[in-house]
Parts: sequence; structure tokens; C-alpha cells
Amino acid sequence: MHRSATKRRTRAKAIAITAVLTLMASLVSVATALPVSAGPTPTCRDVTILGARGSGEFPQPPMTVYLPPHEDPNIGLGGNLGKTLNEFKSDLSKKFMTVEVLPVDYPADPATELLDSDGRQRYADGVSKGVDNLLTQFHSVYNRTCPIKSQIVMMGYSQGSLVVTTALSKLTPTEQKRVTAVLLYGDPYYRPRSSFAEGGVGVSGGNGVLQIARDAARLGLLPVAKVTKPLPNSLADKAYDYCYPLDPICQLPAGRDYVSRCFNFDPQCPHFLYANGPVEPKEWLESKIQKIQPDQPPSIYPFLLPLGHVGVAYSARLQPNGIWPPFNLSIVAGSLPDGLTMDSNGVIQGVPLRAQETVFTARITDAAGLQADSQFVVTVSA
Repeated sequence: MHRSATKRRTRAKAIAITAVLTLMASLVSVATALPVSAGPTPTCRDVTILGARGSGEFPQPPMTVYLPPHEDPNIGLGGNLGKTLNEFKSDLSKKFMTVEVLPVDYPADPATELLDSDGRQRYADGVSKGVDNLLTQFHSVYNRTCPIKSQIVMMGYSQGSLVVTTALSKLTPTEQKRVTAVLLYGDPYYRPRSSFAEGGVGVSGGNGVLQIARDAARLGLLPVAKVTKPLPNSLADKAYDYCYPLDPICQLPAGRDYVSRCFNFDPQCPHFLYANGPVEPKEWLESKIQKIQPDQPPSIYPFLLPLGHVGVAYSARLQPNGIWPPFNLSIVAGSLPDGLTMDSNGVIQGVPLRAQETVFTARITDAAGLQADSQFVVTVSA
């Protein structure tokens, strides 16, 4: 049993196209969720992003989705959402908005599990656990005691789209009102006639693989279809359901000729091209967001400046805390030792001319005009 499970985990990034080849046009994704891991510390942010990666995407168990950014720059949301996510975050930070990302912590197993009846049932059980995981995270944000509530954005790619849309269908009308925006990529329930459908090749391109199965009343072949639901119509004005043109997962009839490429993991398979970061979905997301949290005053990290020596080149830098450029640092009281200067970025440099100890007050000013002062000491020895 252990060796078999290990082989399943190490298969190359299989996605829903595998299931399409085997199960008539069935589906791309589902998941076996793990208990919720300890995520970032709850705080009051302008935007909270809840996102779910697709089948087989990094990180895979036993790795956690809460890896540090240098190990996973996509913050647990996978490569196909990664570029959109990071550009969205970057643009918000330039507007002085605070953002947190809470990935759904579930295995996102490859769709090869759908090749046998036992695997199909595991997928059906797994997606239910994934939905529960997302609902737990949603309610943890929903119930925070923030003076101003965070704007909640949900993102899902492929298998992750199923987790997101099914979780949204389980929210009460009051809870749904707290959702600001929903972005879906490669949605197996894609319906080109819906008001929130974007991309694709139009109505003639057909529906997503699970929507086709649902319309044909063939759910008995796909247990996972029994436990998943499309996006609720009540959220139509808050959703952007994007299908990359000719992606066979969200428009199977139009993308039928690409199924073999996707099955062979050809990087030109349309289902993998969301990783390029389509511009329109990101711009739509940004149009839904506004700054709501009060500006926090900037500060400078309190630390001891290094000891200087007469006649020896000196270099140090004051470090802003919790703000992004542009900002300005200046000395408003006291002075630096003779021979040293500080620029507007807080870089102190020069060659000390004599032994002395000075005290100075540095002021940081952010782009919003908020300021804070901190006092520092520089000592120069002979």
C-alpha cells in the first residue's frame, strides 16, 4: 500500500485531461484535503486571498503549502495562478494596500486517480475535504474582529476551481456578500453563456468537461461530480471565469484537438498557459479592490549601528519597517560623526575623521506623508 501510494504521488503533473481521455470528457481536478495547517497570523488587511492550486501542482504532500517565499514564490497557489497572484499583490502594494494569502491546504493529487473506480471515489471524498478546508479558512477570516473587514478574494485553477465554486455554494447569502471577487482559471464547470464567462472561443466552443457530464446526466460515472457544484448565480456579478482559448478542460468541444498534447504534458497545451498571467483577469481583479484599512505610520527598525574607526571607510543603513518605496529618510536632530553622511534611502557612509560618539534623530516619511522619528547612536573609535 505504501509503495503504491508513493508511486501515485510521484507521477508527473497529471491533470484533468488524463481523465478526459479515459472517462469521456469528465474532469480535471479534485483533491484530498489535509487538516488545516497553521497559516499566517490573523491580522486586519485590506485584502485576503484564499486560493486553490490545480492537479499535481507544487507543493505536493508531504510538503506544506505554507512554505517560505524563497521556496515557493507562488505561496501555495501553484504555477498557473502564480503570475496573476504576484502581479496582483505587487500592484496593490504600490497603492499602499495590505495583502495576505491563505492557500487551501490539500494534496491536489494528479487526475490519474480517476483511472480506476477506487481512485474516482477517493477523488470524490477528497474534494469534499478540500471544500471543508477552504470553508474553515473562510470562516476564520469572516469571524475576525477587525474594525474594517478584509475584502475576500477567492482564486482557483482547474481542480482548485472545483474546490472554490463548491465552497461558495455552501456559504449563506450573508456570507456570500462578504466575498469581493472570484477568479477562476480552467474551470471544468465553465459555461460560455454565463454572464461571468470570459475568454474561450464563444458559445460554439462548448462547455467545460464537468458541465458536459452534468448536462448529460452521466454523473454516475463520476462520483466527484456528485459532490461538486458550479459557481452560484448569486455571485455572478463578482466572478471572472476565464477559459484560455482551446483549453479542453473548460471548452472540451473546441479544445478536443489539444487533448493529446495536454495528455503528453506539452507546455503549449492551452490548459497550462494560464501560467503566462493573462492581463485582463488581473485588471478585473484590481477594479474590484479598494483601500479600506487606515494607513499605519511607518517606522524604522531599532538596531545598533556598527562601530566605526577613524580613517576606515564606514557603511550602514537604516531599515524601514513595513512600508514600500518611495519613502524618505532624513536627520532632523543631532548629527553624524564628522566625515559621515546619510542619503534619503537611509544609507550612512564616509570615512570618520576623528574619534567621537554622536546621537541623531532620523525621520522616515512615506508616500502618504505619514512620519515617524527614531533615535540612533554612532560611535567612532580611534
